[in-house]
Amino acid sequence: TLTFGASDVSPGVHTLSLTVTDDAGTTCTASRVIRVAQPPIVHITAPTAGSEYNDGDTISFTGTATDLEDAADTLSLSWTSSLDGEFDTGAADSSGNAAASAVLSVGTHEIRLTALDSDGMSRTGLTTLTVKPCEYFYDDDGDGFGDPATAFATCTPPFGYVEDGTDCDDTDPDAYPGADEYCDGHDDDCDGEIDEDDAVDAPTWFADSDYDGFGDANQSSQSCS
Repeated sequence: TLTFGASDVSPGVHTLSLTVTDDAGTTCTASRVIRVAQPPIVHITAPTAGSEYNDGDTISFTGTATDLEDAADTLSLSWTSSLDGEFDTGAADSSGNAAASAVLSVGTHEIRLTALDSDGMSRTGLTTLTVKPCEYFYDDDGDGFGDPATAFATCTPPFGYVEDGTDCDDTDPDAYPGADEYCDGHDDDCDGEIDEDDAVDAPTWFADSDYDGFGDANQSSQSCS
């Protein structure tokens, strides 16, 4: 048994031949035809990476998908968004031109066009885009989070308005979702709770079972009170 490999065989149909010569100079040749497949060639041509759209816009997508072995219009195509999932599976035309359209949710999307050929090989093209909200909220304290009661329907934010309307106290720049909680009688992190045990300045208390004013170092807890 003779075994060897080759990694530099180009895609296409090849006739492989093995010739053996014995001590007497007699030769014998065996041949076999093989095909080296290659995945499809895929590109997204529009929109370009970093494009921006408004909430509710119908976004048009174009791309190309071709294959050395299969006709372009027989490839299985899938357009997907990282936020919204698959939104189109229409085939390309005979020249490999693919098109789709969709209304996508607000946020930054990675858009992929994946082509699958008859050999089960696939390749993906990628672009990115952002869908901007058409609702903004006034941010009186400048912490980047607006007052939910100040929603304003527009695709172009007025001065002082922000995309996020989840501030629980728009008069305090230190109170917003994800902020540090302190022992100050105020909901700093906007989670609906006040002076939680995980407050950054919560003191450590030690159990004093004999009431002598000195606690056990092995029994402690942290809380604001």
